[in-house]
Amino acid sequence: MTDPQTSTPLASRSPNAIAVDNLLRRTLRVSDPSDPQQIAGALLDRYAADAELIRREREGLPFASTTAPLPTTFAGPPSGSVAEIAQARDDLERDLDSLQTTAALKDIRVEIRGWARSLRQTAANGLAAAAQALDAVQLNTALAARRSFGDYARLARYIGALTPDQQPAFRQFAQSCDVMAGLILVAIGDGYAASGITRSTAMLRVSAGELQSRRNAVVLALRTMTGTVEASLGQEDWPRGLEAFRQLTHALDNQGQADLRALLEENTLATALDELVDLTTGGSVNSLRDLSTASAMLVGRLQRLVEYGQTFAAPDYRETTNDPNATSSPESPPMSAFVSALSLFVDAFRSVRGARLLDISRPTMLLYGLYNSIGTDQVADRLRRLVSVRGALAQSIDCFADCGCDSQATQCQILLDLLLYNLDRCIDYYALSPSLDGRGEPEIRAYSLADLIMSFGHICNELDAAGRAPEISHALDDALNEVQRIVSQEWGYGSLPRRDRGIVIRELSSQYLVEARVQDVARSLAPACKLELVFDYRRDRSVGLELIGWVLEEVYKVAVPQSGGPISIPPTLSTSVSRLAFGRANRRQI
Repeated sequence: MTDPQTSTPLASRSPNAIAVDNLLRRTLRVSDPSDPQQIAGALLDRYAADAELIRREREGLPFASTTAPLPTTFAGPPSGSVAEIAQARDDLERDLDSLQTTAALKDIRVEIRGWARSLRQTAANGLAAAAQALDAVQLNTALAARRSFGDYARLARYIGALTPDQQPAFRQFAQSCDVMAGLILVAIGDGYAASGITRSTAMLRVSAGELQSRRNAVVLALRTMTGTVEASLGQEDWPRGLEAFRQLTHALDNQGQADLRALLEENTLATALDELVDLTTGGSVNSLRDLSTASAMLVGRLQRLVEYGQTFAAPDYRETTNDPNATSSPESPPMSAFVSALSLFVDAFRSVRGARLLDISRPTMLLYGLYNSIGTDQVADRLRRLVSVRGALAQSIDCFADCGCDSQATQCQILLDLLLYNLDRCIDYYALSPSLDGRGEPEIRAYSLADLIMSFGHICNELDAAGRAPEISHALDDALNEVQRIVSQEWGYGSLPRRDRGIVIRELSSQYLVEARVQDVARSLAPACKLELVFDYRRDRSVGLELIGWVLEEVYKVAVPQSGGPISIPPTLSTSVSRLAFGRANRRQI
């Protein structure tokens, strides 16, 4: 791999060269386009047939009519994961073939064929992206593939609950989707481990190409504010950028902020930004480890400049006042653009705790010493517990699925599958949360699962009071209670601060809309005679929507969301001026 210390500095490279590097990353799926070994290996995989001909020609063998098979492996995970991935792909193909060839499902055979085509492509893209997860774009692609497998598993279980005679086949297919989704997370963690990622390694939120674009935006915004761009002010334009720059530099000089004042020089700022960008372009672990420490001080200085630019009190020299809190008037759009561009650049270095994926992909025996992950991260400990209890919960739900056509049992089956689906989303939240104390927004969103489990218990209690509750095993009940304790551990169930309730409401509203789409697809694929078991046609709600809606309406006292609302178009300039000048109401714009 190319040594980042001897590579060409990014500041001396043209935008075209950077664009070519990004194209190679996307097309060949390599992390470092400057590494000849990675490029050579990627080209050999991409053109496998030609590579085989060249090999045979080099060895003096006949090659004219030889055709090589397409590659079935991808670069990235250790050899131990390759066998698991091959087995998971084989299981998925067998389950898809079983669904397509079943006579009872001949009416939806075309739809299932579409599932197979989509899932094959999703598996290929997700696993290939997981192997290159050091790149933020590839990481997001891999996680999107994992979410797609989870969606298909949820839909398959839904249709299986409404098709009792084919429920085992659908649940086997859903299990294969779950395995592929889990292997994507494991492949990401294995890729991190193979690259030498540890708990202290910085994980960027953006790709190198996007970071370069943000760097250019900062420099351009500084030029606009200082007036060094080749554009003159019009006769009716005020020098708001120059005045804001003069006031800011005057305030920094008076307050002795020499280190921040130096960053307002274009050459100094560009050099500082390039030092950070250079460490991200190689895609190597050594660069990321250097970035973990080298960026701390410089990013801190940039953050101080952002905060100072947002809050500094610039005196208004046009008014005779001694108020130290007086600010410049009018406000400066160029100054706001510079601060916003610099904030966007700094946001890229707020490290993602992606190294937590090591906790669920590597053996626990190796976490101590090699990865320094034992006893230092409470969120990682909670993640490990969720992953462990997820397997027990899924197994208990599968045992519960052997229930026949009983209406109450089918309703509980669909609700349990919904809880399992949301548990997978909670695992994703904990795996990628940047929070260290377990009180970040991802953990608050995961708290919504505790509300759903409580609501499920409420529905079961109502059915039990009417003497119609299906029997739930102690193992299933214990698994649900354990999940509820884990996701609400930081606050205690029922003690979520009022300021965080809005986040949970938004998460539940999003889940409601997702469940509504699943309901529409299930209604088109499931037998019509079974729909009445789980659908309330008076309210056009399935039992899953009733569960989420009950939490929103009864616990948080808000209405359920409605999809497809109108887009709010702002009034035109003439009506806005008319309202300001004459107090006339704006007319509705169509």
